[in-house]
Parts: sequence; structure tokens; C-alpha cells
Amino acid sequence: MGNILLTNYCNRRCRYCFAQDRIAPAKNSAGENAKKHISRENFDQALQFLKRSSSSSVGLLGGEPTLHPEFPELVDRALADGFRIKLFSNGMMPPSALDRLSRIEPERLLTIVNVNHPDETPAAERKWVAATLDRLGKRAALGFNIYRDDFDAEFLVDMVQRHGLDTNLRIGLAQPIFGGHNAFVARENYRLVGKRLVRFSQTTGRHGLALGLDCGFTLCMFEPADIGPLIYNGVTFKMLCNPIIDISVDLTVWCCFPLSTWEPRRLDEFENRHQLVSFYEKKLQPFRAIGATSACFECRHKAAGNCRSGCVSHSIAAFYEEKPAR
Repeated sequence: MGNILLTNYCNRRCRYCFAQDRIAPAKNSAGENAKKHISRENFDQALQFLKRSSSSSVGLLGGEPTLHPEFPELVDRALADGFRIKLFSNGMMPPSALDRLSRIEPERLLTIVNVNHPDETPAAERKWVAATLDRLGKRAALGFNIYRDDFDAEFLVDMVQRHGLDTNLRIGLAQPIFGGHNAFVARENYRLVGKRLVRFSQTTGRHGLALGLDCGFTLCMFEPADIGPLIYNGVTFKMLCNPIIDISVDLTVWCCFPLSTWEPRRLDEFENRHQLVSFYEKKLQPFRAIGATSACFECRHKAAGNCRSGCVSHSIAAFYEEKPAR
């Protein structure tokens, strides 16, 4: 699967956002509209690229992708080309977008609605997101990004049950943006995150929810004795960091959002996604060899290929001596 950015505009500002360098404010410094939306021509080019790559699914993201003025039409084009859609949204979508999504067969759509803790979300936003989730039901699953070691994710269980959502939960780990400034968990505090995740998995396991850890997590976040309980409670994890491939509104491509300013290329330089992944794997190999910390050099899990030291953005930031704000 590859991701297509529909717009660079977002109606929410999150401290941990991986995409800050690719998100536009409502106005630029000159007071002009800074929003950029993908054209139908560029969208079609991106879809054809993914078809040549034998992709059956397409990720639609932004910014907030549903803010594209032609969002329903773009969704129809992707469906007509036979793609299953994975939409990444904050849930604050226009009525026209929500109406179109609610009429798509559940097997052809999954909307990952990324939410923040209620204490960090204004009441108006909570009400808006709740209405979206009520309408989408099983077509939506929740996503939650960890950017502090004292995170609290217990509220997710109630949201799934209250709105009748898909029972898969996606948990992400905020990563440092290369050359940027965003909030993220310091590597020395990963064990604290691991302990909280183990406790949270006991809750999700009791309620029959499947907890999926996105890329960027590491095996050393957990005690060896914790791996069994995580698996027992239905937690899935790969501990690998692979090129995702994001296609921007102007057909610029990059490895993943934390590295969106590192080695960007043009879509027309490559025939398919396989070539792009191979290109970035070669570029990333030296940084993977370094690892994110000195302990990675002696890690048997890294040597066996079972863990890639977490997000490679840490290794690249360390190499260039970048010090993003936390």
C-alpha cells in the first residue's frame, strides 16, 4: 500500500504531529491562502502508480484529507479503480465527506480516526468527533499517538464500545521530525512507555479489543517477561521500520512523514513502489547499521533482524546532531 496526501491543510494542531513541516497554516506570512490540494490529474497519476505497483489498497491522508474540496469525487475515483481505502482522519470532517464515507461498503473502507486524550481536546472537537464516529460505526477504528511517557489511553475502550467501532486499536509512537520540532518520547523513557502499554493491554484484552503497535516500537521497551502477556492479550507488533512511501499533492515523494524533508524525490523518477522502497532502503542502510543507541550495536534482536532499533529518524537525527524539541 502507498499513501496519497489529498491536502496539506489540517483543522487541528497536535504537538506531536509528524507532518508539521508538510502542513500549511490557514494563511502564509504574506496573508495569502497557503492551502494546497491535490489536483484530479495528480491524484490519477498517483493511483496509476500504485496500480502498477500491484497495490490493492490506498491510504488517503493529509493534513485532514476530508477537507479537500472534491473529497467525495476522489474517493469515487479510487473505488472505481478497485482500491480498498484506508483513510487517516482526525474525525473533524465536512458533512459531504462523512455522508460519502457512510455509504461505502465496510469491506472497502477503514477510517483510522486519530484521537487525543479528552483532557487535551476542546469540547466542540469532542462533540464533532463523536458525531463522526456514531455515523461511521464499524467503518472506523481508533488511532492514538503516544508522545509522553505518562500517557493515558484507557478512554479508548469506552469510545470503541460507545460508538460501536471496529475493535482494532492502532497505537503509534511519535517520532522526531528530521530538521523539525515536535513532541515525542525520549529514547531513555521507552521502558516507561512499555510498562504502561503492558498494563493497557490487560484492559484491551479483557474487553476483546486488538491492540496493534505501529512502526517505531522496540523490543527493549519491554521486559522479556512482558512479551508473553502482550501476545496473550492480543497485541500485534513487528518492531520493524520500513519505507512507507507518501505521495504529496505535487507528486513529491518521501520515505515516511518523520523523514519528509530528508531525501525527497519526484514520483516520475520511479516506475513503481518497489523501486521507491528499494531506493530508500539503500539510503537508510548506513543509519540502520548505526542504530539509535550504543546498546543497539550489541543487541541480538537487531542482529537477527527482529528489531530495527525503532524509527530510523532517531539514528539520522543523532548522525546530523539534530536536537528536536520534546
